[in-house]
Amino acid sequence: MSETVFSFLSGLPMNWIVFFAAAIPITELRAAIPFGVAGGLPPLQAYVWGVLGNLLPIPLILGMWPLIYKICDRIPFLRRPLHRFVDKARDKGKTIERKGTIGLILFVGIPLPVTGVWTGSLVSFLLSLRPLRAAAAMTLGAMISGTIVTLITVGFVNVAGSAGAAAAVAALIVFFIAVWLICRFVKKKKS
Repeated sequence: MSETVFSFLSGLPMNWIVFFAAAIPITELRAAIPFGVAGGLPPLQAYVWGVLGNLLPIPLILGMWPLIYKICDRIPFLRRPLHRFVDKARDKGKTIERKGTIGLILFVGIPLPVTGVWTGSLVSFLLSLRPLRAAAAMTLGAMISGTIVTLITVGFVNVAGSAGAAAAVAALIVFFIAVWLICRFVKKKKS
């Protein structure tokens, strides 16, 4: 799916491709920054353009969720699935709710699938967090996420350049497995 996004944006200069790709929920920073670095942007430029693009939709989506909720709640066949979805999301968001702003920063700041400013804005709406505080938390989270993605990308490029692509892919896989295991360990420890 991200290939489609990048091919759609292909006529633009690389910095604008990174900017717009980071604003889209499918790609966000996890794909935009590595694509920019691979396309020749210096890592710092890819980071700045990516984070700025990722911040672009925050005011729009924070204002959009209440409207979408009201519209869907008025449509009879959407009401029940909407309420089930909201209840499930609120249940899963209890950890973020307990941690408050810090929880939202960490949620957005960890560059894993289904985390980022789009999901963070939905969670902040469902948990009734103040929009300004939520926007500030998501901004910090996006900066953290962008830093992590940039560092991983730069490390991947350096390893690929010196040890070959197979070693770089292996290092990236080991990194993500380690993150996954740490997340599982922390989750079990809290239970």
